[in-house]
Amino acid sequence: MVAELVLPTIVEGTAAETPGPTTVSSDALFKKFTSPKNIFGLSQIYHGAQLPTHDPEDSITLRDLDDNPRQNNPASTSSSISAYFPYPNKNSFALGNWFWSHGVQKSLRSFKELVQIVGSDDFNPKDIQNTRWGAIDRLLGQNDFDEGHQQEWEDEDAGWKRTPITLDIPFHKRMQNKGTQQCLVGHIYHRSIVSVIKEKLAHAQDNERFHYEPFEVFWNPTLGEDQGHRVYGESYTSASFVSAHRKLQESPREPGCDLPRCVVGLMVWSDSTHLTNFGNSKLWPSYIFFGNESKYNRCKPSLNLANHIAYFEVLPDSFKDFAAKHVGGKGPNKAFLAHCNREMYHAQWKIILDDEFLNAYEHGIVIKCLDGLLRRFYPRILTYSADYPEKVLLATIRNRGQRPCPRCTIPKSSLKNMGMPRDMASRIRLSRVDNISYRNKVQGARKFIYEQNLGVNSKPVEGLLKEESLSPVAILVVDILHDWEIGVWKAVFIQLIRLLHAADIVSVNNLDARYRATPTFGRDTIRKFSTNTSEMKKLAAHNYEDILQDDLTVTEVDSPEAHHFIGKTENLPIHVGQYVNEHFGDPAIEDFIPKLKRHILPRIQAVHAREAVLREEPPVLGDPDDWLSVLLRQDRIYEHNIMRLHYTSYDVRRGADIIHVKTSHCNIMLLNPDFNGNPGTDHPYLYAQVLGIYHANVVYSGHGNCDYHPRRVEFLWVRWYRLEEGHRARRLDQLSFPPIADYNSFGFVDPSDVLRGCHLISRFSHGKIDQNISSLAKDHKDWKCYYIDRFCDRDMLMRYYWGISIGHVQTRVGVSAAGNGADRRFKPMLESEPLSDSTLNEDPVEQPLHLSPIQEPEPDQAFAIGGDSEAEDEDEDDLDDNDMVFNDPELGSEDESVTGDVDDDGEDGYWTDASSDDGARV
Repeated sequence: MVAELVLPTIVEGTAAETPGPTTVSSDALFKKFTSPKNIFGLSQIYHGAQLPTHDPEDSITLRDLDDNPRQNNPASTSSSISAYFPYPNKNSFALGNWFWSHGVQKSLRSFKELVQIVGSDDFNPKDIQNTRWGAIDRLLGQNDFDEGHQQEWEDEDAGWKRTPITLDIPFHKRMQNKGTQQCLVGHIYHRSIVSVIKEKLAHAQDNERFHYEPFEVFWNPTLGEDQGHRVYGESYTSASFVSAHRKLQESPREPGCDLPRCVVGLMVWSDSTHLTNFGNSKLWPSYIFFGNESKYNRCKPSLNLANHIAYFEVLPDSFKDFAAKHVGGKGPNKAFLAHCNREMYHAQWKIILDDEFLNAYEHGIVIKCLDGLLRRFYPRILTYSADYPEKVLLATIRNRGQRPCPRCTIPKSSLKNMGMPRDMASRIRLSRVDNISYRNKVQGARKFIYEQNLGVNSKPVEGLLKEESLSPVAILVVDILHDWEIGVWKAVFIQLIRLLHAADIVSVNNLDARYRATPTFGRDTIRKFSTNTSEMKKLAAHNYEDILQDDLTVTEVDSPEAHHFIGKTENLPIHVGQYVNEHFGDPAIEDFIPKLKRHILPRIQAVHAREAVLREEPPVLGDPDDWLSVLLRQDRIYEHNIMRLHYTSYDVRRGADIIHVKTSHCNIMLLNPDFNGNPGTDHPYLYAQVLGIYHANVVYSGHGNCDYHPRRVEFLWVRWYRLEEGHRARRLDQLSFPPIADYNSFGFVDPSDVLRGCHLISRFSHGKIDQNISSLAKDHKDWKCYYIDRFCDRDMLMRYYWGISIGHVQTRVGVSAAGNGADRRFKPMLESEPLSDSTLNEDPVEQPLHLSPIQEPEPDQAFAIGGDSEAEDEDEDDLDDNDMVFNDPELGSEDESVTGDVDDDGEDGYWTDASSDDGARV
């Protein structure tokens, strides 16, 4: 059966043409609908006449919650256009790419590349015999506007318009030509906001993710019936959006209209930018997002959710000539030009917020949505985000004046109190409000300027505006990128560099060296510091963010739930007996085989016990000391370079870390089973350096075995860190390695017990350890002390706020699920200690699944890990078609990359829970 696609239609006309509105009782409009809590303790509360008929969260999949990049499966991509278009085939594309990529004058290197192309086994001369090179070149160089005579921006199909900007320029009575003169100062290219809204709601994919009704989210992790704490995470769950929705529902209806009314939350951004390193080419775009869509989707460029609405213009250079002709004498002063710049900006916004938008704001737009229902949509501007110079223009306040904040009237003399409790109270008490007093002062000032021909900085005007610098706009949101990272922090960092220069140039060199030595973390959380940081050359906002995150350790003054994926390959086998003999005498290898088998024993016994239960047989508990019954098939373990960790973030999203044993991305964190959740009693986590990632095909021959078939068991060989005692408050926690000869310095960990990768930064001021005892541990690279960077990302920070992080369920249900990864005080558990039955049967610590408050998964659901434990006869040199490869310049080549299944249904993968290594084909 083929379902008919219902395309949205725009109902022409609005209620502006109808007489007065009708009223509806608010009591009849509002009922309270509360969803059941999910396993995170989250519930949703809707306010309306009925439950919403459209819930975008119903269509959310696990992949939608995953913020990590994925490769598309080529087999699932269908297109009638060749991948090499406009070239007909691969060989034609290779020659065309060679021709256009190496300039007019070819080099010897270029010639060798040509020889490689034509000498390849895949090259077929017939592929290029009939290629129409001229037509392809013309197609590649074609411009969409080549055939028309209209200007490039006047693309009516996309809704772009070109509108002239005319200003009334006030020349005061002492100027050569006093009075108001009109001046054409340029043209603005813009789109209708109403047309953008219609286009948004007409797009099937966008409409599916569009929240028609806002709601409130509450968190109550207990079993109590109260709704708990209010959670703020999305625009459509914010108090402002809910308030706007409620005010709309309580307002009088359009006459004869009983359609559902919805708020379209507009979030406006603008930012001027330089287009070239040299020259003065600039662009000043403005664009809008819709607050009805999730912030996690808005930040994905691939979804194209940003909508350009205008490209602002500035006063042209010729304007000074026009002004000088009327001013006379020395020409216009700075105050006059600043006023004209503000007028220029507001004149353009007056064009953008045209009569069509104002009509829609008051009466709404009736649109037939994809679900076949008619709704009336009302646009509301919820936020406007810009950097400080643009806020000054928009709010018409003085740039760095006596009261420089666009959001409050706190005087400059009180800025020293920023961050203090009294400052927060003052922000609320002195917030800028669009009231009658403000409007009277602005209108009075404009009468002085435009009717009485007084100067823009004359005493009467200054008397009205200078003291308070009132703003006509009160909806500005904080722009973290410009206000903090490129604003406050950049200024502080410059001052720090000055202090280091004044103290000693060697300190600056040490600062640069320490930043370069700082390891990266995550895909783009902390990037590599590749240049001299102190020179601050070509740094973007994210560079300043990285500098800030690591500044606490780098600038120190010298003083006198995890779910994982490990590849299926068995290309790197290790014979354990031979491996131990080759490294005889190395402290890291001491009792390697007994330790490994003691670690595997309780896990393989639990696997056989569960299989017995599945066959409806009574499980038999094996001997907890019978580690000799653990047999490694062919006495081999199989090495892997990379493991991918999946975790649930604090905001119930799905994240991933890469653990690579050959890079600095080799440190992990686990739950500390001794931690009871009370601050000051102990540290909540254990930390270890991963020396090896392995799997083994294990046969169990002891009491309680079901059969003698091998089971795949994955494990990590680690070197433990210990927490430095007596660390001071207001300083990052510190770790160090225990003595390398300590028997408990090395051990094994179940990958399912690992929460996340962690970011450790060397404490440079303490120096390195002067030793070279273990080649396996590479202790010659050890530093005396390491800082735990709890600020590397938001999720990591929230892991140290025990019990108040929604997505970290292990902080509320206890820590016994940490399993057998480690024991007390940052030492590995004695391998002879078995796990209790209760521990083996516990649910996973973290759930990386999407958990809609309307729908709860089964408690034992988990995500795909691992590979085929019975794939011995398969050719594992080749990846499956559904496997994806994660390549990272620092994480190695393709043969060392993580491979993982991209199918949501887990095909060709394995799933386990946090207490199992038993792979079950899904």
